[in-house]
Amino acid sequence: MRAIMTAAHSAVALIDLADDECATWRNALRAIIDDARAAPLVAGAAARLLYAAEELSPEDAALLLSRALSPGRPVADAAGFFEGFFHGAGEALIHGKPLLKAVDEWMQSLDGETFTAHLPLFRRAFSNLDRMQRRRLLDALFRR
Repeated sequence: MRAIMTAAHSAVALIDLADDECATWRNALRAIIDDARAAPLVAGAAARLLYAAEELSPEDAALLLSRALSPGRPVADAAGFFEGFFHGAGEALIHGKPLLKAVDEWMQSLDGETFTAHLPLFRRAFSNLDRMQRRRLLDALFRR
């Protein structure tokens, strides 16, 4: 579903649609984000598409991430949203200070046992970053 949604978003960007038609597409993406029944991976991808289209400010994206990554949500759901949001957009995490802060606070809020139990999910989410992106992310996190 994420791949289909991303392809549809690319198609919408390529064709010359009227403003109201583009608004309909953006509203559909927002509806996915707001739908509690939406798969976290798909909701995260919808948020990323809006963020990349500058329809979601960095501050609003950070707020959305903070809610999606809150301690009250299951870690698997949070990791799914994280993966959907940052799939193919590692630079947004590296250079978006509000986004980086939201992710950093979430990771630090996890106790050791929870972190270890869900390490495969985190590994999968970060596997989308190439070697240089992972390096720059570590540098940003440790403020090198």
